[in-house]
Amino acid sequence: MFNYFFNWSRRSLLTGLLIAAWLGLVATGFAFWERYDSTPGQAERADSSPPSTHRGWELVLFAHPQCPCTRASLGELAELAHQAGPNLAIRVVFVRPDDAPEGWEHSELWSMAVAIPGVQVSCDPDGSEARRSGATTSGHLILYDPLGRVAFYGGITRGRGRVGESSARQTILALLAGSEPAIRETPVFGCALVNSDACHDREKTTPCQQ
Repeated sequence: MFNYFFNWSRRSLLTGLLIAAWLGLVATGFAFWERYDSTPGQAERADSSPPSTHRGWELVLFAHPQCPCTRASLGELAELAHQAGPNLAIRVVFVRPDDAPEGWEHSELWSMAVAIPGVQVSCDPDGSEARRSGATTSGHLILYDPLGRVAFYGGITRGRGRVGESSARQTILALLAGSEPAIRETPVFGCALVNSDACHDREKTTPCQQ
């Protein structure tokens, strides 16, 4: 009888330790992903004067065609385009690496961008326009005022791959309405536009990597 209870207690203790270890791993995993989702990429201030002849309000969003996090950015952009209407000209520029073949940029994200009414979609073959604009992370947008000055820059999502109204959308709409916003920049969440091994893999769709 004693051996039975001893063995039962030992098994119970071992089971409890295994459960505790599993719960610890789960908690660590959630903490890792939460930190990952809330860690922005790099964002640099852009130069004034957009590379176009448009002189109304203009928004340019730079994107990596293979970045899954950018799906949320394009979703937010569609909402912004709907709310802003004809008062805002929007361009989406997809960066194509030097070593990628022509047409590589025509991904599902490209199709999403083309489907947004009124949005112009183009390719930046070597990332030169992105570099001139200070964009280093997919989802980086720049808002130019009618004089060609940078009025706002940063990301349009609340976190990595997270949809829903963001402070960026509120700020842009406030600027279009003639109000003075509280912020002029926001963090950007997405893949690096260049030199990102995970996003540049043409055969895989993997989470954004910094």
